[in-house]
Amino acid sequence: MTKKQAVDYFLEVNRPFSDYWSMQLAWADFTDTLKTDDAITERQWQVWTNPCTPETFKTFNKRFKGGE
Repeated sequence: MTKKQAVDYFLEVNRPFSDYWSMQLAWADFTDTLKTDDAITERQWQVWTNPCTPETFKTFNKRFKGGE
């Protein structure tokens, strides 16, 4: 799985978040699950950063299915 595929899947299985910090926690949990399920490697798990920053959160949040 590539990071792009992971981000796309993350956007499919979650709803827009109320704030950046809850999205960041959800991303960490999501990548932990991918690693546990052997969907990504140890290296991917270590280097994949959050898919947005506090500054780009609003735009990123609109990408969720059903986003505003």
